[in-house]
Amino acid sequence: MGWQAFLAMRPPSVTHNDLKPYRRKDGTLGIRKSLRLHELEVAYDARIRAAGVPDTPLGSGGQALAVTVRVCYAARGDGPRPHTVKPDLDNLLKTILDRLEKCGVIVGDAQVCQIDASKAWMDPAGVFVRVDEVGEHGSA
Repeated sequence: MGWQAFLAMRPPSVTHNDLKPYRRKDGTLGIRKSLRLHELEVAYDARIRAAGVPDTPLGSGGQALAVTVRVCYAARGDGPRPHTVKPDLDNLLKTILDRLEKCGVIVGDAQVCQIDASKAWMDPAGVFVRVDEVGEHGSA
């Protein structure tokens, strides 16, 4: 069983660690997501839900999950080539996995045991995501 979608969107320039300090009403300091990160999460959620989510989240039976992610930045006419500038691929993945969980595509990102990920200058711009159930229930 699996799920896949191409999220046609401007690829993210912000990642899960785009946090901003703020002062709480009681005067203590806290940290919260930046407005840019919040907007990215809303964009991901809308596109994931528009692609259709499974009736039952993948991994509901305790199966391990394999995830494929391709983050494609507009090639600007010079053809596909590796994207070797920020944002870092590992930081992009955290937000994507969190949104898959939040939208009900997967039970939890702890069940992801395999990731095949890349980022490139490639058209069309957007984010391709595929999730497959690959195994039996793991143990703690």
